[in-house]
Order: sequence, then structure tokens, then C-alpha cells
Amino acid sequence: MTARVVLQEFLDDLYQPHLFDDFGPNGLQVEGKESIEKIGVGVTASLRVIQEAVAWGADALIVHHGLFWNGQSSLLIGRFLHRVRPLITKGVSLFGYHLPMDGHPTIGNCWGAAIDLGLQSLEPLSLSSQERTPIAVKGWFEHPVPLQECLYRLESYYSSSLRVATCAESVTVQQVGICSGGAHRYFERAIEEGIDLFLSGTGDEPQWHLAQESGKVFVAAGHFATERVGPLKLTEFLQKAFPALSVRFFDEPNPF
Repeated sequence: MTARVVLQEFLDDLYQPHLFDDFGPNGLQVEGKESIEKIGVGVTASLRVIQEAVAWGADALIVHHGLFWNGQSSLLIGRFLHRVRPLITKGVSLFGYHLPMDGHPTIGNCWGAAIDLGLQSLEPLSLSSQERTPIAVKGWFEHPVPLQECLYRLESYYSSSLRVATCAESVTVQQVGICSGGAHRYFERAIEEGIDLFLSGTGDEPQWHLAQESGKVFVAAGHFATERVGPLKLTEFLQKAFPALSVRFFDEPNPF
């Protein structure tokens, strides 16, 4: 057992939310019971994930996509109430870490994937002048990799179907940029940084033309698939940091 405030301090120290200009609040979003014995982890605070965590007996739930976002109504009505009610009723604390979980340098959605994929000489990849702390990462394969082999590695790692834009199947890949989630609009900036292949979760029509005209490769591996990495790594990290607690990842497969 540990105190909620201890878990909160641990997570805030781990993710350093004060370093990020985010689209909503990071950290404790719903305050539950003071003592924690069971921790659930998920990608999104969806109704299904919340219900499964509550049924398991979680005292806290930690997600990448929390409940509160800038510009979104926070009225406790309708579907939003249905999500919040089980947390309040059972005293389950909800923690959400958005950009901080994307950008963590070892267990984040971007950097964690780069490490697992064997990229070397990792560096922050700044994709916007508005960004105070970059979340994306760039790195190099030790040797150039044929595109088809690289795509096979990515598809196997993310367990998802890839959408690929390239001017030729015969290109090789050495320098890779990764920015999980909805980062497709930063492909042109990644090209300016010299990236051979840029991986995001989502894609859109313009990326096809940019790839054709630049000779670079764009890959969309799925918003959910690219942002499942960090929560899974956090689950393992918490199991080691709090061996007396039960920690469980709640999966909710999503094709997007």
C-alpha cells in the first residue's frame, strides 16, 4: 500500500508536466481514496477502460488521454458523466499525462519506441517553434536499411497496419523521426531536419504529395498503436518501483 500523494509526487517527478505547454491539465484529474493498493494503466480514460479498472478494484488509473481538454466542456452531463461517475463512486483517482508521456526520454511513446527499434544517437526532434519541450525524437540505424525491411520492423513492433507514402520502394532508411499520435502535419518540418522516414500515428492527404516530391518516407502507424507504447512501459516501470502494489494494463484495441 502507498499513499495517493506519494504516487502523485512520483508521477509528477517522473513526467515533469511543468515543462510542457499542453492541451489540457496533466497530473491528478480526479481525486480518489487516500491509500493505493492497485493501479490500472491505459491509453485513454474511456468508459470501457474505466469500468474494467473499477471492476478489477483499482484505486488509481493512469492514462495518456485524460478527461479534461482545453476548449472542451467539463459539464458533468451525458457521456462525460458516465465516465466520471464510476471513478467518484468507487473513489478511484485518475491521473492523466499527455505530452509528458509522449516525450519521456526512456519510457515515453516516442523515445521508448526509438530505443526498442534499435535507433542510435537519439536526439530531441523539434517540430514547432511553439514547442517549449520537444516530444519527438530522431535517431539513426547503424547502417542504411532497405525500406521494406524497415516497414516490416515497424509493423511488427506496433502490431498495426501501416499507411505509407514514398516516391519509390527502392529507397533506404537510416535517419528516422518519431512523433506519436496526431503529428502528421509536422512531416514537412521533419524533412527540413534531414529525416529519411517520419513516423506518426495519423496521416492525411498532403503527406502523400510531400513524400512524392521530397523523396522522403512518411508512415502512419495508428494513433492508438503509437501511443500504447508509453502506457505499457509505465506499467512495467511501476511494477518495479512499487513491488508491493498490483499494477495492470487495461487494453482497448482501436484501429485508428
